[in-house]
Amino acid sequence: MLKLLQWGQPTRPWRLKTPMHMLYLPYLDEAFPDAKFVMTHRDPTDVMLSVCDVYADICGTFTDDLDRKFIGSST
Repeated sequence: MLKLLQWGQPTRPWRLKTPMHMLYLPYLDEAFPDAKFVMTHRDPTDVMLSVCDVYADICGTFTDDLDRKFIGSST
């Protein structure tokens, strides 16, 4: 998908900053063998709060009854 998004455009670096990308590093490395991976430390509590906020934003577009407590307990 990244190659498709980049197609026909000037070359520029991609920055993948979502924790979910960690699950797919072998595939990213295979597709982009010249990629550079930079790992930074971030407090896991901050990461989970951020993920919950993203989920709440996404879910909030589909409902007027957002259950933040459920989102927090599901992660």
